[in-house]
Amino acid sequence: MARVATTNLNLGMWLDGENPGAGSQSVDSTGLNGDKIKIDLALGTEHDPAGTHKADKIDGPSLKTTVADGSTLQASGTPRKLSVKSEGIQGTHLNANVVDNDSLEVSASTGVKTVRIKTIKAGKLLGSGTGKAVDGSTIQLNGSNELEVKDASVTGPKISHTNTRTKVVLAFGIDVSTAYGTVGTIVTSLTLGVPMRLPGCVTGVSAISAAGTVVSKALTYSVSSADHFNAGAKITVFNASGTIHWYINGTDGTDVLALGADAKLVTLDIEFD
Repeated sequence: MARVATTNLNLGMWLDGENPGAGSQSVDSTGLNGDKIKIDLALGTEHDPAGTHKADKIDGPSLKTTVADGSTLQASGTPRKLSVKSEGIQGTHLNANVVDNDSLEVSASTGVKTVRIKTIKAGKLLGSGTGKAVDGSTIQLNGSNELEVKDASVTGPKISHTNTRTKVVLAFGIDVSTAYGTVGTIVTSLTLGVPMRLPGCVTGVSAISAAGTVVSKALTYSVSSADHFNAGAKITVFNASGTIHWYINGTDGTDVLALGADAKLVTLDIEFD
């Protein structure tokens, strides 16, 4: 009587009919042949004849969930697969190669590690130019990568104009015959006004009548206002029957001051840029 080998392992089975007690060559057989088929499938699918594991044969569903620690790795899904658990990567698992070691570094060589900033690089976090934290025109980085105000970079719009040290007051009398402002004995006009050495803006006007009535008005500082002037501008005032005008280079200001009576004295608040 002859026997044949099984598919994976050479277990040897009786041919059908040669050993009635062995049963048929089917996995459903309850005889000796059926047992050999079951052994062949159970062991031979994932093992070679030498008894060692075949490469690339043990799949996820064959793994126990205990192969994963449950804190950094987990075995889950259908079919079951190993995956990194959410928030499972801890400091001890970091390798120094995860950062560039130039602007970022790993805090320690062994043990618990953290990623931290090593050096703030010019041109990166605090570099100058488009999209950077430093504009390079008013604020710059010095040789030690420290922030500093750039020389000669603070312009008028960057200065608080509530600072009284930036203001002066121009005082005018009113000439009875021309209604223009006077400075001492000099009568001003549209072409002859108080000259300004620095650029600035008219930011307020006040007037007093012969009866002692005082009226004032504040004006908003703005470099785009008609009340703003450049260096060399000439400023004067004019009393139009109790309505006060101020002129910059012969051009009427943005507003008027209604006193309601002829003014005797007029003052202009001047705020320099």
